[in-house]
Amino acid sequence: MDRSFLSDSTVVRVSRDFVCVRLLTYEDAGEAQLLESLFRGRSGALENTVYALLGPDGSTRLSRTGRAPGMVYGGSGLLAVEAMVEEMAEARRRYPAKDAATSQPGALPYCVDVRRALDAAACDMLPLAVVVARDEASRAALEKSLRPLAWSEAFRGRFTWAPAKATSEIKGVAGVAAGATLVLVQPDAFGLEGKVLAQATEATPASLEKALATALARHDPGRKDARELIAEGRRAGVEWKTEVPVTDPGGPPPGQRPGR
Repeated sequence: MDRSFLSDSTVVRVSRDFVCVRLLTYEDAGEAQLLESLFRGRSGALENTVYALLGPDGSTRLSRTGRAPGMVYGGSGLLAVEAMVEEMAEARRRYPAKDAATSQPGALPYCVDVRRALDAAACDMLPLAVVVARDEASRAALEKSLRPLAWSEAFRGRFTWAPAKATSEIKGVAGVAAGATLVLVQPDAFGLEGKVLAQATEATPASLEKALATALARHDPGRKDARELIAEGRRAGVEWKTEVPVTDPGGPPPGQRPGR
């Protein structure tokens, strides 16, 4: 259902005027609290997932909320997609964006840490980009070069991003160079491990762009079937421990979610 909305070309175009947030639900206690305040399903508890259209303050509701866009806009057909586009356009008129000619590229859309970013990247079938900087000054300089690339037409929405202070935080990924500033990773099916697709040891725009382009060319998104993945995880004895308990009645029983 989400695919019929979020992959629609008009929705993609209109959404570029919005901050689109991929939340972690049960993987972050603070996010879970916010999501639960926006929507609870029939169970009365937080379900995975939640859709909401909010104002720039992050709390003013500009639409109904629900588990998915189809619940809010009445199905997954063309009329429902058009209703979503119109509501987003109205929000855009209500809160006009800054002039693109004078505004700076936005901040990198970081996940909270490498561990959870690797899992999110595996779920979304995207490569993971880890930005490694040992101090704030180094990070500021590195991000200054990365932001225009991350939000460019070539790379926007094509990676899951995570910050790290040292390459030692990139666990389960062999071959990471000790002096790497940007490490691009192909996650495994469960988001536990991965392999290096490309990496940069310099912070120059040319070096970073080459690493990003190489990673995209080498990345294999593969295919996933949730039932097959859960069954495979059970056979392998793999378990992911969430930060807060899973309360979705339609989710896998505790201890049976693939992951670590």
